[in-house]
Amino acid sequence: MDITGIYAGAYLARVRAVSAYDVSSIWRTSDLTQLNGKEGEPPAVASLTTTSLVFGIRTAWAFPAGAEDTQRTELWYGTTNSLDDATKLSDLAYPQAEYTLQGLAAGVTFFFWARLVDRTGNVGPWYPAGTGVMGQSSSDASPILDYLAGQISETELSQELNEKITDLADQVAALDGLSAYKEDQTYTTGDMVVAGNRIYQATQDVPEETPPPNADYWLDVGQSI
Repeated sequence: MDITGIYAGAYLARVRAVSAYDVSSIWRTSDLTQLNGKEGEPPAVASLTTTSLVFGIRTAWAFPAGAEDTQRTELWYGTTNSLDDATKLSDLAYPQAEYTLQGLAAGVTFFFWARLVDRTGNVGPWYPAGTGVMGQSSSDASPILDYLAGQISETELSQELNEKITDLADQVAALDGLSAYKEDQTYTTGDMVVAGNRIYQATQDVPEETPPPNADYWLDVGQSI
């Protein structure tokens, strides 16, 4: 058996045989042997990038050669570009190389750092070593508007709005041809006239010589501009 990715140090191995009947032999132990291997801390991540999302930020990183014994990636973030102010965002098990921060408001900015930890607990250097990688949640409303455009027409809200719009259109149409009250003319329910810079609507059929503001026949509905 070959064991790769070891650190330099003194190693001891032992082995035993197990029969088909689950009977074990005694252990055979090797001599304590000094072996050459990796020395020092794990390497830094090769890269760290961010992508703007609607209400979120996606981070992605790459592992360098020789990082196969990585146990996890530590991802840190902060509101300033100072690592001293950063806090741990998450521990991501190897080989995961992507993480999405969600639930943000539009245009929120964070700075990110990452470092590797190997299986023996050795911690690698920060990447980047100084100013963090900036990430910002998207402030582009287009995707949201596109989604709403496809959804709102199928809801009860749309039906209610359509009813109100239709009612308003009927009222606007009724204003077409609006004129001053005429003494020698009769009016039917719903007719509107202008009198004294006010608009009145007939609440019932109105006989001749029954001008506004007679409340028995007319309703004041607004000012004539």
